[in-house]
Amino acid sequence: MTDLAQAQELFFSALAIQKDGDFSGAEILYRKALALAPDRPSILNNLAVVLQLQGKHMESLGCSERLLDMNERDASAWMNRGNAEAGLKLLPQALASYDRALEITPDYADALVNRASALAMSHRQGEALDDLQRALEIVPDHLEARINRAGVLVDLHRPEEALADYQRCLEREPENAKILSSLGNALLEAGKVQEALTACERAVALDPGYADAFQNRGNVLRDLRRYPEALQDYARAQVLAPAQPGAYWNEALCRLLVGDFEHGWTHYAKGWDAGQRGRHPSFAQPAWNGACVDGTLLAWGEQGIGDQILHCSMLDRLRAFAQHLVVAVDPRLIPLFKRSFADIEFISLADLEKTAGFAAQVALGDLGAYFRRQPEHFPGNRTAYLCADFTRAGELRQRLKADGKFRCGISWRSANSRLGKFKSLALADFADVISIPGVQCVDLQYGDTSEERLALKKSRGLEVIHVDDIDNFSDIDGFAALIDACDMVVSVSNTTVHLAGALGKPTAVLLPYAQGRIWYWHEGGQTSPWYPACRLYRQPAIGEWGQVMTAVAAAVRRASADAC
Repeated sequence: MTDLAQAQELFFSALAIQKDGDFSGAEILYRKALALAPDRPSILNNLAVVLQLQGKHMESLGCSERLLDMNERDASAWMNRGNAEAGLKLLPQALASYDRALEITPDYADALVNRASALAMSHRQGEALDDLQRALEIVPDHLEARINRAGVLVDLHRPEEALADYQRCLEREPENAKILSSLGNALLEAGKVQEALTACERAVALDPGYADAFQNRGNVLRDLRRYPEALQDYARAQVLAPAQPGAYWNEALCRLLVGDFEHGWTHYAKGWDAGQRGRHPSFAQPAWNGACVDGTLLAWGEQGIGDQILHCSMLDRLRAFAQHLVVAVDPRLIPLFKRSFADIEFISLADLEKTAGFAAQVALGDLGAYFRRQPEHFPGNRTAYLCADFTRAGELRQRLKADGKFRCGISWRSANSRLGKFKSLALADFADVISIPGVQCVDLQYGDTSEERLALKKSRGLEVIHVDDIDNFSDIDGFAALIDACDMVVSVSNTTVHLAGALGKPTAVLLPYAQGRIWYWHEGGQTSPWYPACRLYRQPAIGEWGQVMTAVAAAVRRASADAC
């Protein structure tokens, strides 16, 4: 038998076991075949693929480079190079390789699918969706394209559309654990929790070695408040896929939710790798390790404005660890924070990357691991840590005097693109509060509320006062003064609550049963260790706000009566 014939026999043997999922065995056979026929593109190409499937991205890249040396117009070699670069997190290079493959072969559906994955990893979901749509136009039954399109639709907070794609995929492969697990995730995003659990249960039963199925089931169990079972699933996912950060991050959120601070902070930093804490800037200076800093310490906010307000409750502790403390936050917070923390320098997050002269740095979200490891670490004698503009608040209080009525600020929506629908209400849902005799409600909702206020006045004769010269979204210092001018605040979980709680304003917080309930509201109880002035009113079941609004209205009546 000639070398070429022997190489061909080895190639087909490798191909057979590759189809059965034995990638390491296929690699051995492809390498033997390649030793006999070193210039055969098909062997190199398949070797690049099985190396990629085993996570050997650098070796796979080498194979693709050899193929391109043989033929620089080999579209599959460019695609494989892109796959290897994507595996190495070299996303700009991967996108350039996919572009080259598509330049050579414009209707290359697999290259479109893989480029879409790189675009999604680059947080360019809209472009990824376009590529996947084009791939499906070229190959309508392309299973991976449809699965990935569903995943991108979930990322774009369009889970109902994703469900249709997953159902079509299941028609072809009804016992595919990956599809079922992803379906479970989409159902959870759509608020269909019991259906999500059923899909994840099927996925786990079909493939007990699939880590994502356990992680997704853990998320469902967490939202069903079955926390011990959720933690077991996260632990199993970590054993099955120890390098994947998602299960560690979700474990951290679950533990913090139930008040297990000691263990909850352990994996909180995994949120960076899981893509849940924004983008981590590149610093030459080391991360703060909890020791005193001989010089300047830079702290920086990496999450939303509400989270920055929450995390800054620990700045008084952090200040003691540095000669000089500089804190980068959303620029809208700076006037309020400068007044509240006189011995701390505040800068805009927009200036973070050009800031110099500091010895160490820390993300605000990491402070809890140092200062909130036990319930007793929360300050027991502090109800407020932010100070509104006293003069401005006094002027607003006079403007809102309302014939001696009790001033109750209200906010009813969350703008969170993913979770807002679970924790938001309509203004009309607050009618029982707005209609209380002797109570004047004040609009604390950010965004344009004019149509809702007008509709409520026309339909029910109920009026909510709006202060036109304060932008509740952009003018945070003015917004804080407006909150301070109120006697009480009633709000869903949004920035309004964080500001009101940090100002020490008596606040009724309306919380969803599961989805939309952020970890810092914790499980059970009517009080918050973060905001002692807040009282928490929780849904008794998913989507049920009636009992919550009845209880809140009663609380407002009591507060207004006590104020008389």
